[in-house]
Amino acid sequence: MGHHRARIRYPNRGYDAAGSTHDSTVRQAQEKGRPGVQTRYGRGVAVVRSVEAYDELLSTIRANALRAGIAEADEAVEHGCVVAHEQVEGRMRARMDRDGV
Repeated sequence: MGHHRARIRYPNRGYDAAGSTHDSTVRQAQEKGRPGVQTRYGRGVAVVRSVEAYDELLSTIRANALRAGIAEADEAVEHGCVVAHEQVEGRMRARMDRDGV
């Protein structure tokens, strides 16, 4: 099986002429701040992002998940799907006693 060089494509920029190596792809992602899409046979196989851009993406995902969870809880409360604090505490204590915690 031969080694095929992957080409790097930047969104709305086409392919780079040199078929960048991994190191230059990482450097470009860091310097330009845009993700690079590595392709093989014209299909995307990997995305290269700077660590800062990746951390920002994770932060956005977590914030969206938190907002969705809060919205879901608010909707449950509106529909009367609630349990008294004492019931929850009792269930948790029973579970902890059962599990030896």
